[in-house]
Amino acid sequence: MEDYTESQHAANVLEMLESDKNIEFFCPVDNFVRKHKIHCEICLAFVGLTKDDYEFARCPCIELGCKEAVKRTWIALEDKGYI
Repeated sequence: MEDYTESQHAANVLEMLESDKNIEFFCPVDNFVRKHKIHCEICLAFVGLTKDDYEFARCPCIELGCKEAVKRTWIALEDKGYI
C-alpha cells in the first residue's frame, strides 16, 4: 500500500489553501484516507500533535478547530520549507 508522506501532505495542504473551496469542508488527506483508510497521523504530526495528545487522535481540524489547524499548518509549511 502506498504511504501518505509529509511532502504529499504539504502539497495537498497548499492545494487546499489555494482552492476556492470552503476550507472547513475540504480535507487535504480526504481522498487518500478514503482510498487507504489510514488515520490522520501525518496531519496531526504536521501541526505538532501526536495521536497520544487526544483520546481519539482525530483530525486536527476537529481537535483544534479549523482556524487554529490552518494557522498551525501554515506555520509548519514555512518552518519545514514548503513555502
